Amino acid sequence: MKCLVVPAVVLQVCTVVLAASPQTASQPARVSKDWPRQAYDRAVGNVNRQKSQGEQFCWVANSHMGQFVQAYKTWHDTAWLDHGIKFYDYCLGKMRPGPDGYMGWVGRYGDEAGLLAIAERVVAATGASARRPPVTA
Repeated sequence: MKCLVVPAVVLQVCTVVLAASPQTASQPARVSKDWPRQAYDRAVGNVNRQKSQGEQFCWVANSHMGQFVQAYKTWHDTAWLDHGIKFYDYCLGKMRPGPDGYMGWVGRYGDEAGLLAIAERVVAATGASARRPPVTA
């Protein structure tokens, strides 16, 4: 019975706190009208800074995908949707024809030379031994 009482008390306390909060769903927090544009600029800047393609591009771009819809749901400002569409169009513009002829985000995964340099520094700093993977075409 103790296991059921504690969660019930916590739920009641949370309900009281939320009910007493001046912020309600009908009155979302005030946000800067510039935030949607800034979020778009950060998303594109982050993707471009990575200079990635293929799967790596998708991983970086995906980390920004949901923020525009989530922000719209939170603040009910359609500027978030406008900038979300602009970001999605930007991502679609990065698609290229693959070897199979279909459009996609095609390219090498990551910066292999950079990753190898980092691994060599870690090996040198720790004294660990590491084998280089065989080079494949």
